[in-house]
Amino acid sequence: KEEIKKYKEIIKNKYNVEINYRNKKYKLEGFIDTGNRLISPIKKEAIILVNLNINSKELIYVPYKALNTTGIIPCIKPERIIIDNKEIKNCLVGLAKDKFEINGLNCILPNKLKEELC
Repeated sequence: KEEIKKYKEIIKNKYNVEINYRNKKYKLEGFIDTGNRLISPIKKEAIILVNLNINSKELIYVPYKALNTTGIIPCIKPERIIIDNKEIKNCLVGLAKDKFEINGLNCILPNKLKEELC
């Protein structure tokens, strides 16, 4: 029962994500993680985590702290982010070094976007 409940929660918060970066479109499926509160410290931009290998000379390195762990996330600033047909502004895309897969979803959206998407 608990697994079914978790699965239903993920599906309820599932979104189609399109990231446009350097003349390429990346189509992903993501969900809102209420625990994801990653933001860039200077411009306060939310960070979307993705399972993508994007080579860029224009990486933005964002420090983070989570559960007694600190590190740096390499991020890109895409030209456009569209989530369920809504253009999202002021977001960075964090390139996850450790690949994740949660029920086939490959993009973790920050909690900060929840109000904007609902």
